[in-house]
Amino acid sequence: MDTDHPVRGLWCAMLTPVDKSGGVDHGRLVDHARRLLAQGVDGVAPFGTTGEGQSFGVGDRAAGLSALLAAGIPADRLVAATGCAALSETITLTRHGVQSGCAGCLVLPPFFFKEPADDGLFAWYARVIEAVGDARLRVLLYHIPQVSGTAERKVGDVGTLISCAAPWHVAQSGAPWFPFATAWPCTPFA
Repeated sequence: MDTDHPVRGLWCAMLTPVDKSGGVDHGRLVDHARRLLAQGVDGVAPFGTTGEGQSFGVGDRAAGLSALLAAGIPADRLVAATGCAALSETITLTRHGVQSGCAGCLVLPPFFFKEPADDGLFAWYARVIEAVGDARLRVLLYHIPQVSGTAERKVGDVGTLISCAAPWHVAQSGAPWFPFATAWPCTPFA
């Protein structure tokens, strides 16, 4: 796998099966991931918009990711959707995704308050990168305007900042901004 850009090819957003109590059905989640991978996708992304990730708590999402890994789904074929309304929860899930060895973390911009100021949007991602503090972190800027309420231009500006400007310290990356296509290696502030 290309460790500079591990997310390439066809990656599929996963549905999240639930049990009778409304919790994540880990057995069916694993079966679903296996079926998708057997059909030839290069990787899967649990708990994103398609999987209604925002409907599940941090513990549920972390446990679901752990269940996939424990069942033998390779970490390099998983992108963890880690965005939450709360910064601390985004950091927790992103850290879990990185420590689990996932190919990347799909990180929503803050989405409760619409049209955040540029400085606030940049600060959000800076805090995530700094708090995770792990050179293995690969951020995929996750953006659906009608869901995030953040103008595409602003998310693109964050991508440009992450890819080529200090103080984000993107490990020797001069990669241009390609929405949904580039994962940036990120290191914390010096």
